[in-house]
Amino acid sequence: MAAAAPGSVAILSRNGGPGNSSGSFRKSTSVASWLCPRAKVSTNINPSLSVKSKNDQGDDSDLPPLPSKRTVVGVGTVTLDFLAKVESYPEPDAKIRSTDSLAQGGGNVGNALTAAARLGLSPRIFSKVGKDAAGIRILEELEGDGVDVSHVVVADEGVSPFTYVIVDEKTKTRTCIHTPGYPPLEPDEYSSSAIASLLSGADLLYLDGRIPDAAIAIAEEASKRGLPIILDAERKREGLDTLLTYADYLVTSAKFPLAWTEAPSLGEALVLLASKLPRLKFVIVTQGSAGCVMLERKLSDKPEVLDVNQTLQSMWEKAQVSSGSKPTVVSSKVGVLRGVKAGSVENEEGCVGRLLIGTADFVPSAELVDTTGAGDAFIGAVMYCLCAGLPPERMLPVGSFVAAAKCRALGARTGLPPRGDARVVSCLL
Repeated sequence: MAAAAPGSVAILSRNGGPGNSSGSFRKSTSVASWLCPRAKVSTNINPSLSVKSKNDQGDDSDLPPLPSKRTVVGVGTVTLDFLAKVESYPEPDAKIRSTDSLAQGGGNVGNALTAAARLGLSPRIFSKVGKDAAGIRILEELEGDGVDVSHVVVADEGVSPFTYVIVDEKTKTRTCIHTPGYPPLEPDEYSSSAIASLLSGADLLYLDGRIPDAAIAIAEEASKRGLPIILDAERKREGLDTLLTYADYLVTSAKFPLAWTEAPSLGEALVLLASKLPRLKFVIVTQGSAGCVMLERKLSDKPEVLDVNQTLQSMWEKAQVSSGSKPTVVSSKVGVLRGVKAGSVENEEGCVGRLLIGTADFVPSAELVDTTGAGDAFIGAVMYCLCAGLPPERMLPVGSFVAAAKCRALGARTGLPPRGDARVVSCLL
């Protein structure tokens, strides 16, 4: 295949793309330059965000202590992302040039665990890749960020998953075109002994909602061990209804609650989610530049009955007034939340809990580069806060900052901040 012109992105076929392991591959060679030697490729890490766990003085004396329980297991799909930044999304049959390009590891679980690792957690991952150039790159990047990849299944004759991502500068959106890996996971690759080894010494389990059969088997064993489980729900997927029953913590996309519950409003959808999933301690709905909404179960001796729609509307008004240069959190009273359709959600004490709104960390349009993986970055921060035992009033701003930092650079991982970043420290102290 002829080399791509400078600044362009070659769209490779299944047989000639990342899955092709023919030719030599050296550890020091980026997959992007290997495939497209003349293509302009961004650096993997934003130079302004050096990945370190120490402060600028070279020590960690003024950093928050690491959580004593910080081993996180993640289960899901990893990919190699091929990102092309363009001035605007192309018309049909058009030929355009990219303004920037990047090859980088991706996939929800890989991105979230990378974010968590840079904040100081000790993640290990379960997934499957092929023994090809893309698979090598995926595993090397994760290892480089401190993610334990020893439990990843590597298929000798396999093809690793990869995704083409078109980043539109004009609309500040991204379009993902995913190609699954091959072959899929087989039951003997997540045997009971393999699962036991994976979960040994773990403090938290994260599921990205993919590879459902393996995820369900792992969630079942984790539940038997009393291991808390956090689940990412982007959209309806095979096996997700079963995974939801194991979740202690749920983070969803903006569209998922309404799609899953068919409720008439977000507030009532949250109430229905909590009603149908009594194991949930909280659910967070991410809403991009609008921030996030959270329902947290919380006990109260004399809970007040609250209309969920009116309460949420009032909170949004307060959030708009109080929002400034830094993320803020607005909380409702603790009470029994009710809606027109949803009814009420009650535990043994007759109390639901409270609603919270977390505002986004504002990113000026001129600084907004790419939203790929912003939700994964948020979840990585949430995992850190769960391990550190931080309350929602601390958790939501940390998640907002980490997600915003990610959006200032191309790719899902380039802008992820390290534990020693001054803004991270200010949020965690």
